[in-house]
Amino acid sequence: GAFCFITALSLVSLYPAPHLVKILGENRATSLLATVASASALTEIVSSSLIAALVDALGRKPVLIGAACVVALSNALVGLFASHEGVLPFVAAKFTASIAVGVFFLSSGAILADLYRSTPKKLAASNGLLFALVNAGFGVGVGLSGVFKEGLGHRLPYLASSLIALGGVLALALGVPETMA
Repeated sequence: GAFCFITALSLVSLYPAPHLVKILGENRATSLLATVASASALTEIVSSSLIAALVDALGRKPVLIGAACVVALSNALVGLFASHEGVLPFVAAKFTASIAVGVFFLSSGAILADLYRSTPKKLAASNGLLFALVNAGFGVGVGLSGVFKEGLGHRLPYLASSLIALGGVLALALGVPETMA
C-alpha cells in the first residue's frame, strides 16, 4: 500500500512546476509553489492534533485508506476535468497531496506502534521496511513521470496516478490490520 501511495504521489509531483512556469512565468510559478508548500506545512502543523484525534476516533486503518482515497480522487479530477491552461486544479491537487502525505504517515506510524510497541526491534525493522517501500515508490514514481512527456498533456499522468493510488487503497484494505482495540 505504501509503495503504491508514494508512487502515485511522486508520479505527478514534478508535473506542476514546468506547467505553471509555462502559464505564469518562472517568478510567479515559483512564488505560487512556495506559497502552496508553506500553506500545506502550516495546515499540517495547525491540524496535526485534530488529525491525531481523528486517527484515534475513527481508527488507524480507515484514516490511512482515506488518505489514499483522497489522492486517488484529487488526481482523477485533475486528469478528467482540468484544462491544460488552468492553474487552480494543479495547485489544489498539490496542496491535497501534501496534506494526505502527513495523514498517511501519522496513520501508518500509529499502526506500527500499536503492532510492535512491546518489541522495539520489530518496530524498528517495520519502520525500516515502510521507509524502504516509500523510497522505492518515490524512485519508481519519479522515473515513470519521465515517461509522460509534456507534449502528452496532464491527463495521462494524473489518471495513471489515480489508478496507482486506488491499487494502494486495495492493498491497504486487504493487507493492513486495524489496530484499535
